[in-house]
Amino acid sequence: MDWLFLVVIVFVFLSGLAAYLKKLEQRKAVENAASLYEAHEKLFTDAERSFLGVLEKAVGEHAKVFGKVRVGDVLQPKKGLSRSQNQTARNKVYRKHFDFVLCDPKDLAFKAVIELNDNSHQKADRSQRDRFLQEACDNSGIPMIQIDAKAGYSINEVKQKLSEVIPG
Repeated sequence: MDWLFLVVIVFVFLSGLAAYLKKLEQRKAVENAASLYEAHEKLFTDAERSFLGVLEKAVGEHAKVFGKVRVGDVLQPKKGLSRSQNQTARNKVYRKHFDFVLCDPKDLAFKAVIELNDNSHQKADRSQRDRFLQEACDNSGIPMIQIDAKAGYSINEVKQKLSEVIPG
C-alpha cells in the first residue's frame, strides 16, 4: 500500500513538473519569436524608389502617393456575404499589397492603384495574382494601372499612363 501511495505521489509530481516545463518552453518560444526579426534595409527597391520620384512629380498636387499599401486596406469583401464567403474573400488578399496607391489630397479617397511590373510578374502565379487584382479593382471601381518596370521613366510617360485618373 505504501508503494502505491509513493507511485501516485511521484506520478503527480512528474506530471506537475512536465506541465511547468511545457509552460516555460512556451514562454521562451514567445520571447524568442520577437528575436526572429530584423529590419529591412529600406522600404522600396531601387526600381520602386526611382519610380516613386517620377510618380510624385507626375501627379503633382492632384494626388497623394502612398507605397506598399495592403490590398485589404483598399479592397474589402462586399456586405451581405456569409461568414465563410467573407473569410474566403479576406484570405484571397491577405499578405498582398499594391506597390502604390493614389489618393485624393483632400479626403484621401482612392483615385487609383499602381502595380510596377518587373520580371517576376511574368511567372504564372504572379500573372494569375495580377489578373485577380485587376478584376477585383475593376469590380470595385478603383482603376488599377500596371506599369512595366524599367531603368528610367519620363514624367510625361507616367502622366500619359495616369491621364484617366489625374488631370493633365
